[in-house]
Formats: sequence, structure tokens, C-alpha cells
Amino acid sequence: MSEIKNYGLIQKKIIPNHWLVGSNSPVNKFRNDVENWTKYLPTTEKQRFGSLETMACVSFSALNALEILIKHRTRKEVNLSDRFLAKMSDTTRNGNWLHKVAETVRKSGLLLEKDWKVTKPHTWDNYYREIPEEKKVEALKDLESLYFSHEWVHENDFRKELKDSPLQVTVNAWIRNTDDIYFNTENKQNHAVVLICYEGDNPIIFDSYAPYIKKLTPDYKFGTYAKKFTINKNFMSNIKDNHLYQLVSGKGGFALGLDDQLIVDDLAKITASFLSRNDGNIDGRTVQVTQDFWDSITKVNLKGETV
Repeated sequence: MSEIKNYGLIQKKIIPNHWLVGSNSPVNKFRNDVENWTKYLPTTEKQRFGSLETMACVSFSALNALEILIKHRTRKEVNLSDRFLAKMSDTTRNGNWLHKVAETVRKSGLLLEKDWKVTKPHTWDNYYREIPEEKKVEALKDLESLYFSHEWVHENDFRKELKDSPLQVTVNAWIRNTDDIYFNTENKQNHAVVLICYEGDNPIIFDSYAPYIKKLTPDYKFGTYAKKFTINKNFMSNIKDNHLYQLVSGKGGFALGLDDQLIVDDLAKITASFLSRNDGNIDGRTVQVTQDFWDSITKVNLKGETV
């Protein structure tokens, strides 16, 4: 088999204490039941800048997966700093490992792209220069609101688990046939991307190299394990727990904010719950919102049923 160029993927074996879907994972998941993540794709971003190859495909693909999840949960697009995660996870000239990057998100948090963006000159030393301590502290502040977890998924479960989350998979970049469909017959991987759906039996991936959306052959050989991410709260959510929300446009209405959702039910029951949860101290705990905001938030009744 021929040698293949590496684009930033370091491969290691998973160990018994790593969480694996269907085995030892305790992750409490939101069951999204999404067939196709394409409409939640973030803005495309490249991992190479001129002659600078960042070798950060693992960071780019991890954040692409998270940005897709965030857009699905909040209906808002967020651009996270790939450069920050690549540096914080100690990406080397050989790249990085999926698990190490995911653990860095869990322990160190995330920054927005605007807070640690790519700057010139496009050199290795500049891209990976030391991050100021105040930026690291800023990243940690948002960690509690993320409720981020990750787990491995075996290739036999890719299609099933893809309904809950886009999957960070490993591929061989890139060999294509005359129909512009990409294939991998050698069972070698050198790059990390995001699996977003299947078109029939053809996997569709989202990449950090153009063309950013690629169709693969039905028999494409991914790495044996993928990374699956879960966000158990809306990242950067605007919903405040135990606050009473009043819709001041359209037909109007009231709801109780809790766990990134609006609880809509009988007004007397909502009011009683609002007072009880705040021990009667409701000063500053009412929020007036527009129809657009109201429509953008998941709504459930007091039984937890979607309404």
C-alpha cells in the first residue's frame, strides 16, 4: 500500500475508560432525530493559509461539529476560534488526536473567532503563538453554559448515531473517481472531517478544504471510531432560568424560562411555578420578548411535552 500525506491526524487506540456509545457511556443525550445536518452548516473555513498548513484538521472538524449542533439548538450561527483550540490542544507539526482535542474543549472552553482570529504573517510561529492569559480565562467563563460531553462511536453505529449529532470521522484526503465521488480502498486515514448525512448509501462530509461538501462512495473506509459531541444546554443561550417571559407582540402570552426552553401551559400554573421557584422574590425576573425571539426557542408544557 502506498504512503499517504498527513493533513493533521494523529491516530491512537482508545482505552477502556473512554466513553463508547452502546458500552460504557453515561452521557445524557438530547435525541435530535435529524436525518440531514446540511441546513445547519456553519460558514466554511479553510485550515490552510497560503503556504501555512496548520495541521489543525482535528480542531477545525471538532468545531464544525459543535457549530452545527449550536445552530440546530439555537437557530443562530456562531463562529468559534479554530486557532484557539488548535493551540490549547497542543497541535504539533504532525497534527493532533481526536480525543485530546475533545478533552481540551471540555477542560479549557472555547473562544469566538473574533476574540482569537487568524492574523498575518501566515507562519507557524505566529499562528501558534502563546495565547494571553485573559483570553484563556474568557474561554473558561462560557464552559459552564456549554455542558459539553463527547464519546466514541463504532463504525457499525455511524448511521444511527448521526441522527443525534454530526460525527467527527477520519478519512483519506483525497482520492476521487471520474464522477467526483471520493473513495478510500486502503483503509488508511490522514485527515479529520464531519459526517453530516447519507445521500442514499453515499456518505456526505463537511471539510476544511474545498470543495467543502464532498460525496463519498458507499463502501468508503472511515476510521473504525468517530467522535460524537453532545451539548446539554444551548451554548450562549438567551434563556434565563426561572424568569417569566411575556410575549408582547402577536397574540401575546406568558412562559417560564427553564433549561433553555420556554414552558407554556395554563397561566395560573405557570404563575404558581414562577413564584414557587423564586420563593416569591420576583424582582427583575420578568422579561418582555418579541415574536421572533419567542418563535426561536423550544417550547414545552409542564409535562415536558413539546408544544
